[in-house]
Amino acid sequence: MKDERTGRLRQAIAESAPAAIEDQRADPCLAVLSLRSACCEEKHVWIDTDLAGQLVIDLEDWNYQATWDNSVAHLEASDEDVPEIVQAWLTGATVEECIRMGGHRIPDLK
Repeated sequence: MKDERTGRLRQAIAESAPAAIEDQRADPCLAVLSLRSACCEEKHVWIDTDLAGQLVIDLEDWNYQATWDNSVAHLEASDEDVPEIVQAWLTGATVEECIRMGGHRIPDLK
């Protein structure tokens, strides 16, 4: 069971991001979604809807070795922009393309 905001985002992503497949990695967390790509197996997204009071999208590429969690970038975005950003990343978009869709880079998030 997810909290209300996370549940709404889960539904919006299910309706608008066909490349996103929810996996079980975030099941124990009320405010987190974990998604993998249906077409690019190295692409993953971790969404925390309440990380220090903000929504954070962790764009992951499991071939990227520069960070411990394969995170390429952390973005904040409005709830309305999340499904489009998720769909774009999971189908091969760059971080810059995701930023143009409404994401804002969070540089110092570790």
